[in-house]
Amino acid sequence: MVRQSVFPRLVVRRKSHAGSRLLSASEWREAAQFFRLSRIELGIVKGIFDELTAAQMGRKLGLAERTVRAYARRVRVKLRAERKHIVVLRVFRWFTSRDRRTEPPLTA
Repeated sequence: MVRQSVFPRLVVRRKSHAGSRLLSASEWREAAQFFRLSRIELGIVKGIFDELTAAQMGRKLGLAERTVRAYARRVRVKLRAERKHIVVLRVFRWFTSRDRRTEPPLTA
């Protein structure tokens, strides 16, 4: 079964989670430093990129689903994102900015 991903022009098969592979390991570490994310919070962000459910993230990270939801709330607060797709947009906006030391200004 094929479905459209949140990533533009990227079709992902249901079992394939390609989102977190868009950035290299060093780029993920750089993002974690910039956004001040813990190791678990970074795992949550990668899970959001991969479009995993809280239960799937919990199994992958060895956490209870409720704990994953709590960490996801913390991530959304740190990234000033009301929804999960905004988390993806914030990380992409930071990644594609010319100067990664600062986040580009928010636009409407």
